[in-house]
Amino acid sequence: MLYISPTRNVRESPREESPREPRPVVSRHEGKSRIDPRIAYWIGRTASYPKDPDNAEHPELYDRGLRFRGRVYVDDMHFLRPEDKDELGRETDDLDSSSLHIAVVAMGGGQEDIKGGARVIFRDRSGKLPIEEYFTDIDDDLRPKPGSVEVSRFIARDEDEFTQHKINLALIRAITRLCGEHKVPSVYFVIEQPFWDLLQSIGMPMKQLGAAKRLPDYNDTLNIPVMIKPEEVDKSVTKDKTDSIILREFFDTKRAGNGMGYFQSNLMRRVEMS
Repeated sequence: MLYISPTRNVRESPREESPREPRPVVSRHEGKSRIDPRIAYWIGRTASYPKDPDNAEHPELYDRGLRFRGRVYVDDMHFLRPEDKDELGRETDDLDSSSLHIAVVAMGGGQEDIKGGARVIFRDRSGKLPIEEYFTDIDDDLRPKPGSVEVSRFIARDEDEFTQHKINLALIRAITRLCGEHKVPSVYFVIEQPFWDLLQSIGMPMKQLGAAKRLPDYNDTLNIPVMIKPEEVDKSVTKDKTDSIILREFFDTKRAGNGMGYFQSNLMRRVEMS
């Protein structure tokens, strides 16, 4: 299930390393204590198919991401049970080891604060995607094929609603580009109505795969099965009906590259590190 955390005032294949992906801790970049003043965020992969929280590209950030999930899914929204967190407050399950994990980290003042995250579950590793368990009546021609993925544990959280909206889009952009690099044929989601409304508002080319259903595993919340074709996203996401962001610029490859790395505060322009 995907979840966009409300603002406070509203209530793969074998493991691969990307040589272009920078280290996340900019406060220690190349051993320097000063942070590049242009940098406001880091977006990147914290773990690839981790067998445990210590088995990750960036163990500290991955660990903090699991605690972030625990606070949102268990403590705040009660989608999951208290026993779904371990003794350290981390929410994790068996699907984490079949997933790539992405985080959005706010930088500044020597602090690194996780503001968003998601995981991309690879069907070729998990054997079957969660959507296939929850929605058994999906038409055969629309069911996940080899190479397909499911995005879950999608969270964006910020006190400022506009900033949270940008974090949502930054995650969508990073996931879309990641799936393009892995030649993923179809991306599946199980989403609540608010996230469906957001994706519709930005012109995301989605296909609803069946009727919404209440899922006992997620506190009986109403969820919708959805499929997206990654190759259709960049050419379709061209208008944000909230008029808060010009999406042509947000998804511009020249500005944002592959959607990962260091970014300015608007989350549109990537900062190249020398």
